[in-house]
Amino acid sequence: MSKEDLKVYADRIDDLSKAVDKDGKLPADRRNEWVVACCEQPATRIEGALEIRVPPLWRKDLGPPPEPLRIAALTEKQLERLIVALTQSKELLWGEAVIAGAVGHIRDKRLDGYFERKLKACADSEEPHFAADLMQGLLAQREWSDGAALITRFQDREYDDAKGRIQDVREFLSKVPAAK
Repeated sequence: MSKEDLKVYADRIDDLSKAVDKDGKLPADRRNEWVVACCEQPATRIEGALEIRVPPLWRKDLGPPPEPLRIAALTEKQLERLIVALTQSKELLWGEAVIAGAVGHIRDKRLDGYFERKLKACADSEEPHFAADLMQGLLAQREWSDGAALITRFQDREYDDAKGRIQDVREFLSKVPAAK
């Protein structure tokens, strides 16, 4: 990590420690703000994403997994900041995929463009990571119910290599209706 990233990370930890009340609890509104602040910065995006989608392999020795953040619980300004952070992100890693999955149902031209750009990048890559999340988002943005069968096929099919997955991403892109 760069010095700048370490500072951002340290600032988020400091923010979290200040957000806890005197009883050691983290009120929902403060947690929501902390999650959005984490998602805004690439250095801490994964931390915010872990609050949105709990990893499937949760260590039991850590206690019960936290309740995932409900996007509907965010304020309008927090949701706007989350969408801006996602759509301005240059990368597509697990954190971005989680955010994309969480906000994909929200109709927004910026999200529509983001999903299409990132899905095209998947089709041009060696391995289309997170393509299903992007397909779901684009399907919701375009209100394209016929695309659900293609996504299900993509998720259920066993592929020998990435070439088949890339071919299916390209097929999806060739059939998705144009933005309105």
